Amino acid sequence: MLVSMTVDDVVVAHRPATDSRPDVGAVYLGYGAAHGFTMVAGATAGPHRVCVDAIDDASGSPGTLGCVDRDVL
Repeated sequence: MLVSMTVDDVVVAHRPATDSRPDVGAVYLGYGAAHGFTMVAGATAGPHRVCVDAIDDASGSPGTLGCVDRDVL
């Protein structure tokens, strides 16, 4: 699975979700623990909308994991 981060509808980072997350593997048996991710992006001062999408390896279909509105000081 790939993970993509957007800030104000612009892709600023993307990477595979392959970090170890034993807590996730314990809840979703059969999928394994290698589905975590960490992403960092810079932004100018002011309000921004940050969204993270997961992109399925098999189908290429995206699904939104979530969005937040944040003010950068």
